[in-house]
Amino acid sequence: MIISAVGFIVIAAADFAYQKFDHTKQLKMTKDEVKREYKEMEGSPEIKSKRRQLHQELQASNQRDNVKRSNVLVTNPTHIAIGLYYKKGETPLPVITLKETDAMAKRMIAIAKEEGIPVMQKVPLARALYSDGQLNQYIPGDLIEATAEILRWVASLEQSEEQ
Repeated sequence: MIISAVGFIVIAAADFAYQKFDHTKQLKMTKDEVKREYKEMEGSPEIKSKRRQLHQELQASNQRDNVKRSNVLVTNPTHIAIGLYYKKGETPLPVITLKETDAMAKRMIAIAKEEGIPVMQKVPLARALYSDGQLNQYIPGDLIEATAEILRWVASLEQSEEQ
């Protein structure tokens, strides 16, 4: 009797292990189910790539518009680009129209050159405007003198072009 009880316990333990393994196996998703669930959650890869492409095109046109709104780009040769807009009688102080770093800064500099917008390399001013200035806001008060120097340079460029 003890031998048959031990035998039943061994068989029950083996059956329990098999049942647990089989149940876990049935709960797993097939590759097709995983792909289908990913598409439902994240969207179709084709639609995602089209959306990404449209976003990049829209962003590129906005970048060009931001550069066109600027009178001058103040740069730290390649890592920072700050766009400034000032029109006497229209704005009391210069406005920061764009703030970009690294690859985007290089792109803004290239766009400015294409559009004929002056690019001035002033490392300390570019860094100060980037750290202290806010996008679409007036420049900080402590940077007025340095910025005025840049704007005088831009005005002299415009006067020499008119002559």
